[in-house]
Parts: sequence; C-alpha cells; structure tokens
Amino acid sequence: MTSSQHARRLALPAIAILLFASLVFACLQPPSSSLSASGNPPASDTLPCVLSMTDRAAAGPQESPALHPDSIALASALEEEAARLFAALDFQGAIDRFRKVCRIWENAADTGEKNRRLGNTVRRIGVCQWNLGRAKAALDSYRSAQEYLARCDTVDYVAYIQLLSNFGIIFRDLGMFDSSEVAYKKAIEVGERCLPAGHPKLGVACYNYGVFLWNLGRYEASETNILRARDIFLQSSGKEKENWVYCDEMLGNIALHRGDLEKAMRHFREVLKGRLRFGPKVAAGITYTNIGNVYHYRGEQEKALEYFQKSLDIRKASHPENHPHVSESHFNIGAALLLLEDYEGAIGQFREAGRGWRATYGAFHYNMGLAHNNLGAAFLKTGDLERCKTHLDSALLIMQQSSGYLHPNTADVYLNLGGYFTEKKQYETAEEQYGQGLAALDFQAFKEGHPERLKKALIAVGLLRAKAELYEIWGETEKAFRTYGEVVTLIEQLSRSYAEEGSKLALINHSFPILEKLISLCLSGNAPAGAGAPELSFPYFERAKSLLLREAVQRSRALKFAGIPQQYLDRESQLRKEVIEWEKRRFEAASGPSGAGTADSLKQIEKRIFDYKFEWEALLKTIEKQYPDYYRLQYDNAVISMNGVQDSLLESGNEALLEYFVGDSAVFVFLVLKDTFHVKRITKDFPLEDWVAQMRRGIVRKFVPDTLFHPTDSLEPGLQYAQAAHRIYQKVFAPVDSLMKQDMKLLIIPDGALGYIPFDILLRRPAEGPDTWRTNDYLLGRYAIGYSHSATSLAGIKHRPTRKKTLKPFLGFAPSFDGSEAIASRRFIDLRYPGNRMKVLENNIPEVDTVQAIMGGDIYAGTLATKANFIRLAENYRIIHLATHGKANDQVGDYSFLAFYEPPADSLENGWLYNRELYNLPLNADMVVLSACETGIGELKRGEGIASLARGFSYAGARSIVTSLWSVDDEATGALMVYFYQHLKEGKEKHEALRLAKQDCLRGEDIEPFYWAGFIPIGDMEKMERPGLWNPLWVWMLNMGLVLTLLGLAVRLRVR
Repeated sequence: MTSSQHARRLALPAIAILLFASLVFACLQPPSSSLSASGNPPASDTLPCVLSMTDRAAAGPQESPALHPDSIALASALEEEAARLFAALDFQGAIDRFRKVCRIWENAADTGEKNRRLGNTVRRIGVCQWNLGRAKAALDSYRSAQEYLARCDTVDYVAYIQLLSNFGIIFRDLGMFDSSEVAYKKAIEVGERCLPAGHPKLGVACYNYGVFLWNLGRYEASETNILRARDIFLQSSGKEKENWVYCDEMLGNIALHRGDLEKAMRHFREVLKGRLRFGPKVAAGITYTNIGNVYHYRGEQEKALEYFQKSLDIRKASHPENHPHVSESHFNIGAALLLLEDYEGAIGQFREAGRGWRATYGAFHYNMGLAHNNLGAAFLKTGDLERCKTHLDSALLIMQQSSGYLHPNTADVYLNLGGYFTEKKQYETAEEQYGQGLAALDFQAFKEGHPERLKKALIAVGLLRAKAELYEIWGETEKAFRTYGEVVTLIEQLSRSYAEEGSKLALINHSFPILEKLISLCLSGNAPAGAGAPELSFPYFERAKSLLLREAVQRSRALKFAGIPQQYLDRESQLRKEVIEWEKRRFEAASGPSGAGTADSLKQIEKRIFDYKFEWEALLKTIEKQYPDYYRLQYDNAVISMNGVQDSLLESGNEALLEYFVGDSAVFVFLVLKDTFHVKRITKDFPLEDWVAQMRRGIVRKFVPDTLFHPTDSLEPGLQYAQAAHRIYQKVFAPVDSLMKQDMKLLIIPDGALGYIPFDILLRRPAEGPDTWRTNDYLLGRYAIGYSHSATSLAGIKHRPTRKKTLKPFLGFAPSFDGSEAIASRRFIDLRYPGNRMKVLENNIPEVDTVQAIMGGDIYAGTLATKANFIRLAENYRIIHLATHGKANDQVGDYSFLAFYEPPADSLENGWLYNRELYNLPLNADMVVLSACETGIGELKRGEGIASLARGFSYAGARSIVTSLWSVDDEATGALMVYFYQHLKEGKEKHEALRLAKQDCLRGEDIEPFYWAGFIPIGDMEKMERPGLWNPLWVWMLNMGLVLTLLGLAVRLRVR
C-alpha cells in the first residue's frame, strides 16, 4: 500500500465520526419552538416542547392584573400575532411583537401575574433569539425570565421546567456541559415532584435530557430517558399527536451512532411519515439528513448526497444564511463529496459550514473543531500537507478545550494526525498519534457489551486499522498482525450488539480485507512467534463464514439452556414469528411491476413490523440483562480450529476438508487431511466471477430460454461450459488436487462466487469437443464431494441433539400445478421470464411414489401437498422430500420460495413457502431433499454465503440438505433421485450416494450436466439410519418395477 492510499483511507473513519458529531444540529435539538432539530413551530398546547409558547397552565390561583381590559386584549392579540410569525419562521418579527407585549405588562401593577406574564414572554424572546443563532442573547433573555418568575407569589411549575430546559440547551450549545446537565436533571426532578404522573411536560424533560446524553455519547442512559419520554407521550396522546416522532427520531440516531444501520433506517422511515403528516416541511429536513447519514455509512454516497441536498434546500428556504442547520447541511454534503473524491467541492462545503458556525458560536466551539478536522482530512487527500497540518492543529486545540482530552471528537483528530505523519514518513510520530487517539477513547475501561465500550470501540476500529496499516508500511509485521487481530475482535464484539441482520453484515464486511491481511501474514512467516504458523490461519477462514447461521444456532441454544422463564420464551417466539410474517406481507405487497399494495396498506404493514420489532428487541434486551448466561451462550463466537477439524470432522485418512477464502487480491485454499494440512495462496489475476457465470451459462442456456447475455455466448454451449470449467479447475483446484487420493471423500466450504457451481463437474483436462459429455474428465470421477456452510457450523450439526426421539422415516410432497398463469400473476411475478411460470409437473408425483416405495413413510400429493400440511407435519420426519417448483431470488435471498399446491385465486391461503419463513420451523430431519429448481442459489451475502432455501433449512435444524443450483429437468430429476435413494439404501454416505447416482445418469441418455449435475449435498454426509422396512424383497421388486416405468417415459423437458 502506498502512502497516498494509506492517507486516503485514514480520512474516512474521521469523517464518519465527525458526521455523527455534526448531527448535533440535525437531530439533537428538543422538539420545541426552537426549530433547531425538528424545525417544527408550536401549533398547540400539547407539543412536546420545552419552549412551548402557548402554555397557560400555572400552579395556584392567578391574580387579576391592574391593567385596562383594552390593554389586556392588545397584549393577547400581539401574542397571537407573534405565534403566527414564529410559525412562519419570522423570528425577528415575533421578537418585535413580544417586546411590545412586554412594554404593555411593564405598565401594570407589580403583581405575581405581571411577573409571570413578563417571565414567559421574555423566555419566548430568548427562544426566537436562539433560532436566529444568537445564543448569548438568548441566555441573557432566559436569565431575565428567571428573575421575573422568581418574583411570582405562586410557582408556575410548567414554566419553570421549560426554563430549566432552555438553560440546558443554551449551556450545551455554549460548551458548558456540566451546567447543562444540572439544568436538565433539575427539570426532571421538578416534574417528578410537582406535576401529575404521566404529565407531558415530564416527558419533555426526559426527552431533552436524553438528547443531551446522546450528545455526550452516553447512549444507554440516553435511550433510557428517550424511551421513558416516549411511553409518557403515547400514554397521554397516543400517535395522534407528534410527540412520539421526536422520540423515534432520537432512537434512530442512537442506533445510527452504534452502527446499527438497518435499525436506524427503520426508525427514520417511520419518523418521515410522521414528519410529513404533522408538518411543517422544515421538520422533514432533519429526517432527510438522518436518512442521508444511513446511506453515508452504508457507503452509498450518491444516495446520501441526494438526501443531504434535500435537507439543505429546505433549510435555506426556512432559515437565515448562517443558521446552524444550514451549516450542518453544508458539512454533511462535504463529507459525502469527500468520499466521492470531489475534494475541492468538499473543501468548499466545509468552509461554508465553518463560516456559519463561527458566526453563531465563535471560533472555539466544538463544531468549529469538526470543520477544521474535516478540512484537514480533505487537504490530506489533495496532498496539501501544510494546510492539512494547520487545520488539524486548530481542530485538536478546539476539541481539547471544548470536548476534553478524553473524548471521541479528540480521538478523531489524532486519527487524521496519524495519517498526516504517515504521509510525511514520520512513522514513530504517527504511531504516537494513534496511541493518543486510543488513549482519548479510553474504551478499554469498559467491559464487553457495555454501551460506552461499544460506542468507543466503533471509533477504535478506525484507529487500530490505521495503526496496523502503518506497521505494515513501516515493516513491523508482528505488530501489524497483533493490531489487525484486535480490529477483527472489536468488529465481532460490535456486531453482537446489533439486532438487525443487515447491520451485522454491513459491519462484518469491514473485516474481510483485514482477515485477508491476517491470512497473508500467517502464510508469510512474518507474524509473531507462535501466532503466525500457517495452520493458525484456519480460524480466519472460518470467521469469514456464516456468521448469522452460527448466531442463529447459538441463540436457539442460549434460549433453551439459560434458565429463562417459559413465558419469556413463548413471547419471544411469538414476536419473532410476527416479525417474519409481516415482513413477508410487506414483500408480497410491494412486489411486482407496480406494487401490489396501496400506500395505506403498506403503511399499516410497516407500522406492524415497527411495533413488533420494537417489542421484540426490548424483550431480548430484558432477557440479556436479567439472565447473564443467555448473553454468554448467545455470543460465544469461538470457531473450530484446524486440529478440531482433524479430530471431530475427519474420521479416516480417506477424508479431506477443503476451505476457500476469496479475497480482493488473492484466493486462499486450506486443505485439511487427517494427519496433515496444506495452505495455498493463489494470486487473483483472473476473472473468477466471470468464469463462474460463463460456466453456468454454458450449462443452462441451451435449455432455459431468456437467460442473460454473456460475452462468451458466441461459443457452442458445450465449449462455453468446458472452457470455464477447466480454467476454474486450473486456478482454484489443481494446486491441491495432487495432494489428495483417488476416491477420497471431500468436504468443500466454498466462498464468494464459488458457491454457485458444483465442483464435481470441473474439468481436470480440457474437453475434447463440445459434446464429449460422457468422456469428460470430471472431478466426479475422482472424488465424492459434499459441501458445508462452514466447518464450525458442521461441527455444531454433528453434535446437535435430535429434538424428538421418535421420528417417522419419510415425508414426500408433490403438489400439482395446472399451468395457469393466474396464480403466478396474482403473486406479481414477472411472467415474461419463462422460468417464473408454474408449469405442469408430470413426473413429480411418480417421483415421490417411487421414493416412498424405497424408503417407506408418507406422501402428500396433488391438492394435499399444501403449505399448511407441510408446516404441520415437517418436524415429525427423518427424511423430507419436496418435488415441486422452486425459485431463487438473487436480490432478496430471504424471499426465494418453494411452491406448494395453491388453491384458486379467490382463496386466502398462501401456497408459497419463503426462505425467511423457514427460520421459524423446528425441523428434526436428518436430510431434506429439495427436488426443485434453484433451491441452492440466491442472494450472495459476503460473510454469510448464499441466502438460499438450502441455508434456510439449515437454520430450521436440518442436518443435511440436497439442493439444486439451477432450473432442473422434471423427468431427469426423477431418475436421478431414484438412483440416489437406492444408493442411500445400500448404506452409502450421502455425497457418495449422489456421486454414484450422477454416474448412473451419465450411463443413460440424458448425459449433459444440465440434467444431473445441478444437485449438491450440504451438511452432515453420514449414512442414513436403516429402518427394517427398507429391505423386504417385495419392496425391492416394487422399486425395480417403478424404476423401469419411470425410465421408460418419453423424455420431455419439464423445467421447474
């Protein structure tokens, strides 16, 4: 890595954290007439507003003013006009009217009522001044208001609580954090002591304190206060008033700053609906900013820029030029432009932000530190090191004075200073800067799982990664190895705190380049003694595999063995089912060319999902707190070692495990044999993904119409396949082929695009022609090949206890389809693609009949093969065989599906079983056979693998799955399955039985790989138990008769 590359990467974490900090103006401010966060002027007495301008409540009786009625009427009219001007964002106009009101009341007799009126009016003047960015003038007004209210004969507790919150906001903005916290706490104390239980103003006080705590990064305490406020608001007015919107926006920001992006987006989408419902338009500016931030951290900078620009347009139309909200939008746009490598544009935006903040807060406010730090990062990118250093020095001084020496903002500056000194090749000084940054975080002071550690660990990831890269540049490889290891550990710890799977995967994605470096360092021999041996690279292969699958297994185990009361377990199960059910409904309602659902119906579905997830996550948090064993069991993230594979997964010298890691610059191959191992690094100087696509294309394009174009389509399909199959073999398999014996039983753990191909049809030698199918030198002839999602998950499967002791032998399902497009069309499937049409399957019922004759058991065919029957029966069987249509979804893998018999269009019953629904099935099956098309492919998720139906059945508890990688032929599949079950019955292991079945097919007429090669076995490859009913002579004779009948059918293509 060059120094310029290093500098470019260094700037990014600092920008990310700084963008978080800049949200002080986007979402921190109270839901108040201040407009600083919500932009929402008060419209009624019920606003969750510490600065509400319409409160009339007071404690105790009110005195009659010594004013003429006409003067009172004039004062009231001026107040109403001021409120209208405030709502129109004409703050100066509102100030002018309020000052006229003050002059009227100053002429009244010196009574408690006069002082109360003057106190509230002057406080409202302060609110307007604050919205105009005149923080110090607002503070003077609040102090004057305090003096007036102190002269009242009776205490107006509501006004007092509002004023305390006003002080808290001003002190916070002026960097007086200790004084700010005192004011917020006092407001809550007064509310608890003097207001009725559940009073909305107590909710306001809790909300504002939660906002303050969020600003300090104290997320756990912040969330507690925000949730308390939310409960108060919902109890007092439900969702008919906008109070809850502010709380949900803050909950979204808490999730965002923890890095839980999917949860944050869920909150912000819900909030945006509320903003647009309640108005005014300026309020949506905050939510647009926050949605932009989610896209920013997802790496989707164009989308982020779109939302930041929306926010800026709204704010410029609503606020003065130098208003903090306008500055904040400029800052966020600059952060997005920097990541888009528009450095000059970013610098211009940061300067605009700094100009506005300086006018509002002066030169030493911490937001000026943000501006200087990001300007320094931008100049580092342009190579203007002199300006870079000037801005970073200013940023450090400001942050140390405003935020403190031990603060994430200060750590961010040290991160960029480390990049600066790395670019200058002053490596020792750069190391010191990174060390200072980590010291400023002080995150090691907190235990794993503590919210403060989580928040600081997210920043520490950037510092540690930059430090590790520095050591690589410096040649300190042992230090680099240790530091990269710390980064991976921190990322894994952070991922455990996220509820949303998408957030976990987004974070884990950051670990793959680091895992690649750790594997490379292990193989280089330059890692620390005792840590860098090649065999110790194996855990890094495993840590890149099937995180969510491992966690699902661990969560199930934790819920079972952590001593959790049954009512909690029942509620957790019910909520999880509700979430999955309503997410399925959302997918179906939104599917199709124009979407099936109306806007109103989708809103209702989204509301259900939001509410169920909210309760589910709250319940899991309660369980974690009350039952520590659950946390320990769920988050035990240990992976199997190489020695563990040799001891527990390889039973003889004739077995091997081959695991892949596909990195950015290399493909790594780890071969484990019973008493030795080999690791290979293959430079990725070849287009692996293109070759995989070519290989699949050459197999299927002759039989499945309307597939996508590939550049090699000019070749005959046979040569198109054969060319790619041999190239892939040469690159990723030949380096280890000679290290294994003929007929060895091989377990492969693929990675990346390698998960889309069956290895047994890779070609050891080039094909002799386009149609030499029978004589090709397939790996099939050399090995019996099985697959697994990871070695760790396979070890878990082998040691998983069966839930039920008594299981029936076999369950077969073969639904009937009439070929009508009505069902598919009401499912909103694109029927222009022939593979999406539910064609008649003429051979699936004979297929399950034949298998039943071999295995015994039960079958449900035709109209009995419904989804409801399957869900009801599945957990009671050892073998499940599904001969039906299947469809992969390579965009949203959770919504790949199996099709069961579906009633007529006027029925409400759902005949499709989605991958995501499988997560709720408690299967006990030793084997599930998916005799359907495309059940083994789907959306590729880095770190998780292919989100296929096969993976879904693994989630559900199946010990092994036989699945397909492309649309398969109906009749040929029936023949393959008969061969497969016959070999199983003979006592063959699953991968050997499938290998022999494929070789049997090669001796028949349908010899092209399309017909027989698409099926692969995944999971535990052990032999099936052999019930006594398998062997009687009459069963054998019946089997042979059915086989002969099936093979005698006319060969007609039936694509599922």
